[in-house]
Amino acid sequence: ISIMLDEEIPKLFGLDTVDVNRRFYCMEGPIDSMFIKNSLAALGSRMDTVLEKIDFPKENCVIVYDNQPRNPDVVKNLLHAIRRGYNVCIWPTSPDHKEDINEIILRKVSGTYVKTELVMKAGDMIRDIIDSRVFSSLAAELEVKKWRRV
Repeated sequence: ISIMLDEEIPKLFGLDTVDVNRRFYCMEGPIDSMFIKNSLAALGSRMDTVLEKIDFPKENCVIVYDNQPRNPDVVKNLLHAIRRGYNVCIWPTSPDHKEDINEIILRKVSGTYVKTELVMKAGDMIRDIIDSRVFSSLAAELEVKKWRRV
């Protein structure tokens, strides 16, 4: 549960551990951000708006929405971030990546094998997928159109 006492103050989780002077990742939810090194979470779906209030360098930021290509709000927010000059992750369309990060982690390392080492390895694997799917500008808009299957 997020309690917003003042709407003007940006809500970010992980701000104390992120280094914005190198590539960092902005996720929708705090749990997703805990699995990816050098990431934070904007507590809300308009991540670009939250990041602009803090004035982070756009060139180092990758915005990562949940993999929900049929959700019109996600698609709208993704296109909005692209048009504001952010790098974005557009998930692959393969069946292995049909959920958000914490669901991928739970599927990959569930059961008696859930240990910190395995979770961090899975987080590194997902970060590699994200890094291979970073787009910006017109290339990002084209990928969004393919991703949302219009």
